[in-house]
Amino acid sequence: QLRETDEAEWREKLSDPGVYLDYMGAIPIEVLAGWVGAQAPDDFPQVSIRRLLLIKRDDSADLYFRDEISEKYYACRTEVRFADIVQALDDTMVQNGGAFAFELGTGYENIDPYTLLSGESARLSCFSIASTLQSVEAQKRLMLELGFNPDSEARYEEGDGTNVIVESDAVLRFSASGNVQYRGTAGSMNAQFSDEEDMDTMITWARNLLVNCAGEGEQYAYLVSAKRDGNTMTIRFAWSLHGVPLLLNGDKYAMSVTVVDGTVTNLEMNLRSCVQTDSSAELLPESLAAAAVTNNGEMMINYGEDGIPFWVAE
Repeated sequence: QLRETDEAEWREKLSDPGVYLDYMGAIPIEVLAGWVGAQAPDDFPQVSIRRLLLIKRDDSADLYFRDEISEKYYACRTEVRFADIVQALDDTMVQNGGAFAFELGTGYENIDPYTLLSGESARLSCFSIASTLQSVEAQKRLMLELGFNPDSEARYEEGDGTNVIVESDAVLRFSASGNVQYRGTAGSMNAQFSDEEDMDTMITWARNLLVNCAGEGEQYAYLVSAKRDGNTMTIRFAWSLHGVPLLLNGDKYAMSVTVVDGTVTNLEMNLRSCVQTDSSAELLPESLAAAAVTNNGEMMINYGEDGIPFWVAE
């Protein structure tokens, strides 16, 4: 039985034995359930979750989470054996002495209380980052993926080098910088969704399209948000490098797609190919980075488009 709880209980449970997950985005409950082959109960509220917690209770696990939309906290019992959760994550879990900002006290009062810090100086690999669309072959692959004829005569180039293709009621724009923009109506793209298809189906299609268009590299596309408003669905992805978000110039997303009545009407992608180099960079110590944060901002490590990691306060 799902129950509403409060932030005080949430903080208390963060100190109990359990598994804490941060998806770095607001993920709808129906999508999270689909990822593990389950279905959210009919009486579950339509919440979007970034952080969740599975706490050991006897042999099973209690679930705690915060809805990113309403900012309410919830808890419920599960039928999952806690030992099975630990076993499934055993190969990926490493003890690192991490703590939340609210547990650290003096020097960390001005940052988001749920910023998770390791207490260690971090040195991360650097990356070589480039646009995926610098070659003719990559541009042709993009056009095919989006259902356009690579040899179309309805094509022209603007003064800044942007390629424009107009076919029927659809317009595709892309440049060697990796930026892609699509506008269209019913039937103009190789994607059409029925009313019966769920949100997870659209998200899977969008991510596969993004990954296929980006091609090879060590970049990973992760879901930032998925929102349904009546007959309109908006899905956004970002890039990460070995689990660290890649901050694109202008705070752009890796992909933003809008689906109206099952039809893709707007699509934007920023395609990057990222390869790890032999160099690395040491970040500013956490305590010094925290001292520069104001207004309860969240401290996060990001990569810039130069491939170098740095602290960001959001």
